[in-house]
Amino acid sequence: MADGDDEKWMKEALDLANEALEKGEVPVGCIITYKNQVIGTGRNEVNITKNATRHAELVAIDHVKQWCERECLSFEDVLNKCCLYVTVEPCIMCAAALRFLGIPKVVFGCANERFGGCGSILNIHTDNYPLDTSWQPMQESTASLRKPPECTVYGQCVDSNLEPFQSSANAIYSTDCISKKTSEQNAFVDFTQEISSGAQSNDLNQTVNTLSCVSDGTPFEASSGIPSSAAGKPFECIPGILVNTAVNLLKEFYKGENPNAPVPKVKTKRQK
Repeated sequence: MADGDDEKWMKEALDLANEALEKGEVPVGCIITYKNQVIGTGRNEVNITKNATRHAELVAIDHVKQWCERECLSFEDVLNKCCLYVTVEPCIMCAAALRFLGIPKVVFGCANERFGGCGSILNIHTDNYPLDTSWQPMQESTASLRKPPECTVYGQCVDSNLEPFQSSANAIYSTDCISKKTSEQNAFVDFTQEISSGAQSNDLNQTVNTLSCVSDGTPFEASSGIPSSAAGKPFECIPGILVNTAVNLLKEFYKGENPNAPVPKVKTKRQK
């Protein structure tokens, strides 16, 4: 449900959308609030930056990050307590980013019937997205890798199914692996140097890539180091705040000629 402040903050987002319109951008504005104060603002900057990812939401998130750095606050913790206001429903790209970052509430004006990620095209804010690992190399070993390997007292993972020095991207480690000493990390560096120089050692037959363990035992995704819960938690969406104003801004933009469109080529010679 919308609260009393939603319309107040949406008006500020619409002011930013008006600025975007004046600059020849798609008129979308966004603000992000934290503890009833604005800590991030953004408007579309796609045309001026020649960067298709510079949507209002992502510009505002960049400002939040800068604010957190100035205030010496955790970016992640702050975002988990923020509310984002945007004049148009977030597109699929932005909705996925907002979910990944953990923003709990999004309020928007009008629907985005072509690219909307919060109900118009996809329901990214609520749908369950299990992580697809079918693209990983050595797919036949995926099932066995889900079981944490046995760990030695030195925190070195040893499993008969794993090749020596197998990349941490293809292995899952138990929580016991997280207790490692600086000397063990140095030993890992020494071992890798021995490999690169062609040296042989019986110790090299042990798997020592334990530096990528996770403290809660969460499996890591191949090559990315992102936990399998990377899709993030679902977030609340409240649509339709000052919808008519948002729609009118879009109409104003699309009824005019796009000043950033290329000049059409005129054919002076035509074959008969």
